[in-house]
Amino acid sequence: RLGVSVQTEIRPWAAGFLTKPVDRNTGTCAGDSGGGALAFVQDPKGRGIRQFLVGVQAVASLPCEENQQVFVNPAAFSEFLLQA
Repeated sequence: RLGVSVQTEIRPWAAGFLTKPVDRNTGTCAGDSGGGALAFVQDPKGRGIRQFLVGVQAVASLPCEENQQVFVNPAAFSEFLLQA
């Protein structure tokens, strides 16, 4: 698990968003593409923590430590994915 800071807004209609690692000397690399970005949210009805897939890693910059990652929002491609 890697904590990331979101550098751009996450919008349901936008194709992607940019992140960077929270902790120094951490990051992701090319082999991490396809990995999910999860958001953890407290359930408003008191049923614990809920998790949502908000992105799938598409690319990461080099070097692999303290780099930036682009995540693609799968909801932006839902129509295409449902037809596949």
